Amino acid sequence: MTQLKVQQHRAELESVVDHRKRLEDAYEQQRKHLLDRENYIKSELKALAPSESNTVKETVEKAVDAIKDTAKKVVA
Repeated sequence: MTQLKVQQHRAELESVVDHRKRLEDAYEQQRKHLLDRENYIKSELKALAPSESNTVKETVEKAVDAIKDTAKKVVA
């Protein structure tokens, strides 16, 4: 009778340990997926944000306007 209880407890312990390992693996997979998704979204946001090329574009536009003004003054 005692030996039967020992066997049952060992079987239950193995089941609990296996279940815990499966849960830990599932947790790690979910965690990795969420980190990958977070990094992807951050990179998308970065790509959509105004970039430095916009400030260069604005600088070029200002320079063109200044040249046009100078040309008007010279011609007039």
